[in-house]
Parts: sequence; structure tokens; C-alpha cells
Amino acid sequence: MAAPDRLLLDEPSQGLAPDLQDHRPHPPEWRPTILLVEQGVVEALELDGWRWPARTRRCWAIRGGSAYTWGVRDTRPDPSPRGRAMRLSGKVAIITGGAHGMGESEAMIFAREGATVVVADVDEAAGRQVAAKIGADGGKARFTRLDVTSETEWQEAIRSTTGAYGRLDILVNNAGVSGSQDPDTLSTASWDSIMSINAKGVFLGMKHAVPAMRQAGGGAIVNISSISGFVGQDRLHMAYNASKGAVRIMSKSAAVQFARDGIRVNSVHPGFMPPMRTSKTSADPAWRKPFLETVPMRREGRVEEVAYAVLFLASDEASYITGTEVVVDGGFLAV
Repeated sequence: MAAPDRLLLDEPSQGLAPDLQDHRPHPPEWRPTILLVEQGVVEALELDGWRWPARTRRCWAIRGGSAYTWGVRDTRPDPSPRGRAMRLSGKVAIITGGAHGMGESEAMIFAREGATVVVADVDEAAGRQVAAKIGADGGKARFTRLDVTSETEWQEAIRSTTGAYGRLDILVNNAGVSGSQDPDTLSTASWDSIMSINAKGVFLGMKHAVPAMRQAGGGAIVNISSISGFVGQDRLHMAYNASKGAVRIMSKSAAVQFARDGIRVNSVHPGFMPPMRTSKTSADPAWRKPFLETVPMRREGRVEEVAYAVLFLASDEASYITGTEVVVDGGFLAV
């Protein structure tokens, strides 16, 4: 929403009526006069002698007959931002693990920002639902089945994407498994499984995405690591920390190797988030409570808070950022 710092609403736009929720009629003496806007986000609606704060919402006022109607709508999930260019317009993105959690949030937000999204996951039913949801919201998406540990499936995912859309601009290596899925934290089988999905899967994704990005003239890769890539933790399989540390350093190596191809590579490190579908021990509230108490913001993160960090790194706004980490942890690593 593009707007000056102060916008007079002497003649409110009738075209915004379909967006209103919670319509409330008011007498003419409550005529809206000023809408305060800061960086495209409505800060407050002023009615004669009355001020309604609205920091994370848009407020519209529309005249109807002898009275005015005003409404409020939460704009965070707005699929078509008004008055500004969408941040990923014309881009084609593959998001692994896109059927659930952070991956689903990334897919939805990328589509709202103009990207054509390939939702890649082993969960075909849920992945197709996400792609269908994006389509229902007016976005462009398709599902492709992808086991990130399979080189053959990676080759097919890249081939089908470039075949359908002619290019690949963005890869988000989001797929991963928890370090608490096996109570035996010294299990060799769990070591192999975690490292294969969390580390090898990221390597294979970059290996096969880079040639397609070269053909497109460049691209952006965002690898999802974790605060566990910086520090150790109790009662988690050490393969989880090892795999996330590998993603962190691997991202730096790829950033250096592919910078001259116009390909940027960065990693995002979520802190304590809602439990993963594969979490067991770490999903226990008793296990989580003491860890959350060490987070300065005293809460777990939300998936969209990570997704917006990924969006920034994938967009051209981050055109001079490569080989670095973005931590989304409520201040945990600052302590």
C-alpha cells in the first residue's frame, strides 16, 4: 500500500468495500478524517476526537448513505499487496519440505509475493493441498514429489521445473528431520538417516539447482539450518547438530564457489519453533520449558517469522548478501 505519511479521507474509495470485515455503521459526526500510514502499514484511524490504533492492520472507511462504515482487516496474509511491486515477481522457486510447517509458510508467502512455487515433498497428499491452496488464492504453484536423499528424484524435480517454466531462480532447502525422533541418541542408523536428509539433501539440491540457475543468469539458494548449527544441546542426537553445522558451512562454501555465476547462497537458523512432525523428545512440553526460559523473548518462534527471513534472502533486496547466516531465534544466541 503506497501512501503519504498523512492521507486525508474526505472521499474514501468505494473500491475497497469487498475487503472489509467487521463492518460497523457510525453516524455522520463520526466521519473519518485522517489515516496515518508509516512504511505502507496503517498506524491509526482518527475519527473526530477519537483515535483507533491499528499497527498491524489496514483500516478502511467508506461512506454509505448518511453514515460511514469502517472496517478492519489483518493484512499479513494479503495475497495481492496493493500499491507496491511484489518481491518475487516473475521468479520460479522450488521449496523442499513445502507440505508442512515452515515450508508451507514459505510456499504461501512466496506465491503471494509473485513467485511461481514448486512445492516439493515426500508427502504427496499434503503437498498437493498446499499447491491447490496457493492456486485458490490466485497464485501459481505445482507439486512435485521429492525425496531429498535421492539424486534421481532431484534431477527429475529440476528437469520438470525448468521444462514447465523455462527457468529456476530460487531454491529453498527446507526439508529436514528432528534430532529427537529416536530416543537412542547414539544410534548409528539415526546418524545415517539424519545426515542423509539434513545434510546430503541440501548438497544434492545445490548440486542440481546450480546448473539451472546458471542458465537463468543467476539465482538465490536459501538453506535452512538451525541454532543447532552453532551450539550443542542435550538429549538430541548429535547428528542433528552435525547436519545443521554442515549446512551452515556448506552454504558458505557454495556462496564462494558460485558467486561469479550470480548465484547467492545463505543459511537461515531458526530457534525454538513449534515441534517438527518428526519430533518426539523435543515435542514434550516438559523438555521444551527450560529451553524456552533461556530465550530472551520468552516464547517460541512462528513459522512465518522464519519464512519472511527466507523471503528477504531470496529476493533481489538481498542482492549483495551471500555466504552469511540469518538467525531467527528470539535472541537465544545473543545470551
